Amino acid sequence: MNLEQVVSEMDEIPSAPRILPKLQAILRNPHSDIGDITSLLKVDVSLAAKILRLANSSYFAGAAPASGLDNAIQRIGLREINRLVSLAVSKGVLDVALPAYNAKEGELLETSLCCAQLMHSLAKEIGPDELDTYYTAGLFHGVGKLVINQYLRPRGLTLYGGHDGAGESMQDIGPEVETKILGFDHTEAGAAFLTSWQFPQDIVDPIRFQISPQTSESYRKISHALHFSRNTASLLSVVSEVPDDVEVSDELLSTLEIEKKCLLACMTQAHAEYNLIKSSLLN
Repeated sequence: MNLEQVVSEMDEIPSAPRILPKLQAILRNPHSDIGDITSLLKVDVSLAAKILRLANSSYFAGAAPASGLDNAIQRIGLREINRLVSLAVSKGVLDVALPAYNAKEGELLETSLCCAQLMHSLAKEIGPDELDTYYTAGLFHGVGKLVINQYLRPRGLTLYGGHDGAGESMQDIGPEVETKILGFDHTEAGAAFLTSWQFPQDIVDPIRFQISPQTSESYRKISHALHFSRNTASLLSVVSEVPDDVEVSDELLSTLEIEKKCLLACMTQAHAEYNLIKSSLLN
């Protein structure tokens, strides 16, 4: 199966994610201002409406609701605008069922948001100048599954087989299963898809190497952070509190240049933020 062919057939995914690389380019330009951001976001009327609605949610809202997109951006500020727009985009793209993976609607979005929040918390400690990059990589780390699902769905194909004794479908479909069936896994599919939409390499590469971060040459630190975050998100999204016995490798701590105590604090912060986002934005 040809990966380029699979990516080229991605015509059902909303085009909203295309706006994120353009937004980040604006945010990285020291000469840009709020007017540049507003002009970009107003091009997509539907997305602009979602952004304004989220800006007025309990999670982002201030003393008074924003009356328009310009006012919302001014109130939230440039440091938070990427996260706000990313949330608006993700609700329209990732909040879908993945029959090929036997995943229900909402599952991909929830784990993606949790992963993104942990990446954001880690970035505050290990890469404060790359908050947007870490967050976006975490949010779209699983987009390759969306690519694969859309290709397999009209063909009536799935990646899981059989059921267990309780009647529940098999879970934990690993990349080795994807590669055996398709010739590539979801990390490769995700990287190829985001490349086609002109996402920058500092986001594409970590997504490509999220399973084997040690093989990343140019973005080793963020790739290790994403590897840890993707594996931890499924735990953080369901527990009532963060356990203090989480296993962390010395290689991870060394690569991220962080102490385990600080790493656990990042998990606790991300867990609290995720639950707040979930209660105010997803319900």
